[in-house]
Amino acid sequence: MQKIFDCLDKTSGIQGKDVTLAVAGETADDAAKARVLADLNFLIGEGYIAKLHDSRLFAQPVLSTQAQAKEEAANEDATEEK
Repeated sequence: MQKIFDCLDKTSGIQGKDVTLAVAGETADDAAKARVLADLNFLIGEGYIAKLHDSRLFAQPVLSTQAQAKEEAANEDATEEK
């Protein structure tokens, strides 16, 4: 699945079929392409990847652990001030 995210990071707005070919390889058999497509559909279904109406795909931004820690600390500070 990481290869899918890497592909979307390099070329945001790519079509699903192009992601499948880029990750599995153009010469890959149908089973390999089906596995990539299944992973891609899972990621779309879980909300990690956004699929637009014209089939373009975008990876959702993920907060790094450091950014998450800062955000949680800011939220804790805000609740303590009240």
